[in-house]
Amino acid sequence: MANLETDRLQLSPVRSEDWEAYHAILSAPEISEYTDLPRKPSEKRTKALVNWMVQAANPKGMAGWFERAGREP
Repeated sequence: MANLETDRLQLSPVRSEDWEAYHAILSAPEISEYTDLPRKPSEKRTKALVNWMVQAANPKGMAGWFERAGREP
């Protein structure tokens, strides 16, 4: 799956190693109140979610997208 990139944004498919960033996002109260996931997911649950996203993206051409750090606004 290709990256999507503009001058101000870079999105790329989710990778297994993205679990820590997802964990931080899903653990934030201002984010978790809008999801159906547990408020403070365990690292194990976050890893399982990210791995599921990676597996779902590969054979079916679907993807979860992730904004990569390092882009200047």
